[in-house]
Amino acid sequence: MTLSRTLLIGSIITAAISVLLTATIIGLASFFISKDEIERQTQNQLVALREEQKEFITSYLKQIHHQVKTQASSITVREAAKSFITSYYQPSNFNLNSAEISALKRYYTSQFGSRYKERNHNSDISPDQIFDALSEEAIFFQHHFISANPNPLGEKDKLVTPDTKINYREVHETYHPEFRNFLNAFGYYDIFIIDAKTGDIVYSVFKELDFATSLTTGPFASSGLADAFKKVRNGSSGEIGFSPFNAYTPSYEDPAAFIASPIVDDNGETIAVLAFQMPIDKINQIMTMQNSWKEKGLGETGETYLVSEDFKAQSLSRFLLENPEAYITSLSQTDTEKSVVEAIKRKGTNIGYQTIRTDAVERALSGTTGFELIEDYRGVEVLSA
Repeated sequence: MTLSRTLLIGSIITAAISVLLTATIIGLASFFISKDEIERQTQNQLVALREEQKEFITSYLKQIHHQVKTQASSITVREAAKSFITSYYQPSNFNLNSAEISALKRYYTSQFGSRYKERNHNSDISPDQIFDALSEEAIFFQHHFISANPNPLGEKDKLVTPDTKINYREVHETYHPEFRNFLNAFGYYDIFIIDAKTGDIVYSVFKELDFATSLTTGPFASSGLADAFKKVRNGSSGEIGFSPFNAYTPSYEDPAAFIASPIVDDNGETIAVLAFQMPIDKINQIMTMQNSWKEKGLGETGETYLVSEDFKAQSLSRFLLENPEAYITSLSQTDTEKSVVEAIKRKGTNIGYQTIRTDAVERALSGTTGFELIEDYRGVEVLSA
């Protein structure tokens, strides 16, 4: 081979290598530019959705705040609270005969107890223990409004006029229909009036096992409802007490959240507390975008969710809704307690049960706003706003 031919071949090879290297370099540059651009677009999209969801949920919670404060300060609710409290303590004694007491106890062990056991297989809580912690007043009123109530379990709110001649009956006839209509109109789970001095629940729309119990000494004195009540029992008009979604025994350990506001008399004395059991379905509809994640631009895996200050989930996980088995499997591979995983699987909800303590959650709860790649509550790397 001649020198000139060798040089020519060498030049061609060099040129070819240069082209390949240039193509590779340009290709890599395009890849990184595309990757950066995709991340930038994703960031913009997630931040926009975060702000949109924040606006939706904040607006809805402000509506609830406004409703509980407005109702608590209304003349009608104030007069209702006075009437319920006065008539609640009027019977000279709260004695029932043995058959009536036995009927209430059977309600605890059979009707409530059976459903409770179905939904909480390994619970340490016994219906007998709850019954044994009832006061004389609680047994009396629960007999007339629960065990002697002809309506089935879950529909005790339909009773307007109980079969008793006590003054409380007339007060209930007067105010119960209005409270029940308000509850149905706005989707609340229950509405309570609680005596500020004793903590006795002197009125409840749905008449579950918390009705007529004391939130200071009774079986549910450590519940979320008791927490919300205690925050405002000595408060002034317009104050708000809130307890996030957590398991609530009278609702079969399903998640329940409560918001409360004091009912203040003209002289400035707090006579009672008005409390709402929050509408979990409406909050989930907002946070899950009514299950239309793809249409809202979140693709195959995007979601928005709420977390409380104690790091508990406050809205449903998209992954639990779309593929419960895969969700439970992934959750069981994290450090989540087995009992919690079993409860989520059994109840079909992670609200109030699952602890979500990711970097993003900790920063959000500390007041920091940002966007970055993190490991989510399933142990999967995600872009998070």
